[in-house]
Amino acid sequence: KNGTEKRVSVIGNVGTIGTKETIEFLKEAEKTGIDAALVIVPFYVKPTQEGMYQHFKAIAECTELPLIIYNVPDRTSSNILPQTVVRLAQDCKNIVAIKEAAGCVSQVAELYSVLPEDFSIYSGDDMLILPFMSVGATGLISVVSNTGGQLLQDLMQAFEAGKVKEAMDLNAQMLPVAKAMFITTNPIPVKEAVSILTPINAGPVRLPLVPMSSIEKEKVCDVFKKYGLIK
Repeated sequence: KNGTEKRVSVIGNVGTIGTKETIEFLKEAEKTGIDAALVIVPFYVKPTQEGMYQHFKAIAECTELPLIIYNVPDRTSSNILPQTVVRLAQDCKNIVAIKEAAGCVSQVAELYSVLPEDFSIYSGDDMLILPFMSVGATGLISVVSNTGGQLLQDLMQAFEAGKVKEAMDLNAQMLPVAKAMFITTNPIPVKEAVSILTPINAGPVRLPLVPMSSIEKEKVCDVFKKYGLIK
């Protein structure tokens, strides 16, 4: 904050493996002044669609904050389906968006076709932002933007302005950088990239994550050099 004026809105990630624990975490996070909360589909336990509905409904009922569902089956082993998201959007007015990282363009298209117009669909994958926007996504919750999001911003603005070829060309420039951020498990590369490309020392990862190997780091730096991010 700058005095009493907020410079940016802050979304707090509060999702955990259980409903009770998530609510407790959310209540603590609310005390920090966050503007919204990101809540992941519970990982490991593989809830049914009804279980996911009841989970998010219970969380929504305990807060006035806007909530964003985070769907990332690769990490949770569970995929919240569009019809479950529709039920939640209809029954919980403070569930306002989804971070969709299932990697499926057709699922984004279905979400767009069945959700209310004011419900936001965010891509959870930098490399899929362009095809996702083409079927209804409105924005991106990004990894690459941590090291400078201007290229992604230009890409999305070009697409929204109807400059599809320009957006395609910008997407082609962005893809190698995005791929470099996933040369090993996220967020290992992006933390190192922040320390390399910005004045911020992002610090080490915590176990069970480990730093990139010297070979991986060299490959990432080669990409940065190729695209003029470092000399």
